[in-house]
Amino acid sequence: MAFDLYLSLQSKFKTKFIMKNFLLAIATVASTAFVAAQCPAPTDMEVIEVDAYAVAINGDMHGADYVEFAAGVPGFTPVNATHGMTNIQWLPYSRASLHANTTYEFYVRSVCGGSTSEWVGPISVTTLPASAALSCKFPTLIDFDILTPYRVNIFSTIPQGGTIRDFAAGNPGFTPSQPNFGMNNITASPYLRTSLHAGRTYDFYIRQDCSGDNTNVSPWIGPFTITMPTADQAQRGVSVYPNPVRGELTLEGVNAASVTVYGVDGSARPVNVSNNKVNLDAFAPGNYILQVADVDGNVSTVNVMKK
Repeated sequence: MAFDLYLSLQSKFKTKFIMKNFLLAIATVASTAFVAAQCPAPTDMEVIEVDAYAVAINGDMHGADYVEFAAGVPGFTPVNATHGMTNIQWLPYSRASLHANTTYEFYVRSVCGGSTSEWVGPISVTTLPASAALSCKFPTLIDFDILTPYRVNIFSTIPQGGTIRDFAAGNPGFTPSQPNFGMNNITASPYLRTSLHAGRTYDFYIRQDCSGDNTNVSPWIGPFTITMPTADQAQRGVSVYPNPVRGELTLEGVNAASVTVYGVDGSARPVNVSNNKVNLDAFAPGNYILQVADVDGNVSTVNVMKK
């Protein structure tokens, strides 16, 4: 941090007093700059979708823990917002329950641990008239819960009693019309997406399919950019689900070439593996160790309980 200092002193002033206050001012500026650097404000905030009763706003969180929104009529200040939204961990953010044909202003700030950034805004948007409302509403309250380096739960709410969601996912920068993989006609929330790669970054989009055959769909909401955690060396083995298991077991984190099941008595029994799935129907209830060899010859083990 560089400063240019210009002092014009007369003999009647005390240089010591001036320098003391100058240094105090420098300390205050430096402290403020440090806090700001610790929690950078969101940038590139923009409205990406508008309906009569909802809007979607995207931007860059710069790694903040989460963001907070404040909304109200034009001219309001964040401290007296009529709508407040906190603990938002993912952008874009879809805000519903608005009024048709109404102008709103939004402010947003980052939260990093115990500190916050300055408010950014206002972001002005006017909702559509009721007569121009989308026939198929886009999802809201979208959230991601990363369970393991290979699995993520995706939460969403479909307005007006809808049930069907489509997902598109791929490498950052892809377009929903050309995803690396897509998931259609999903009714569950949360939706469990498996077989992801540890340490890899993905973009996700989500929309509602009101017709069930893609003839009446909402706009895509996204991208939601998520990075799967990297498993460290001690955890870089195989994960399985469900565990305990009754029949079919799915292996993750490995491209399995062979699987051998060991009993507590030391017995060993090879089992067929196809598409990282094995069937344990023929095994009696109890505890087992699976020895999994991948296509490169690396061997991992994992404990499994058979019901």
